[in-house]
Amino acid sequence: MGNIIIVEDSVHVASAIKDLVELMGHEARVAETGAQARELLDQAPLPDLVMLDWMLPDAEGIDILRYIRAGSLASVPVIMLTAKSELNSRLTGLEAGADDYVAKPFNVKELQARITAVIRRAS
Repeated sequence: MGNIIIVEDSVHVASAIKDLVELMGHEARVAETGAQARELLDQAPLPDLVMLDWMLPDAEGIDILRYIRAGSLASVPVIMLTAKSELNSRLTGLEAGADDYVAKPFNVKELQARITAVIRRAS
């Protein structure tokens, strides 16, 4: 099915999301930092979806989102998955080009449905 990049600095959260997307039949790769995210994003093949945390140890997820939208990855769908749940943060993420925005803590069934919907819309 899909090829998903998970950008998440929490090992436990990244592992849970990776397990979920693999159970859904997708391939998943994890980046724990902004630098690792850029490295994965610059490798072929293009991902079918990026799940992106806002707060990373070496970068802001919003900067990674802008990197995605500014280059050859512009068509790759992105779900922001972050603890920043305030309205201003959600608006900033969506205005910067996120296709969806999910606040932590999240419901697993809802996240699964959002992943499926975003990938379906993109294909």
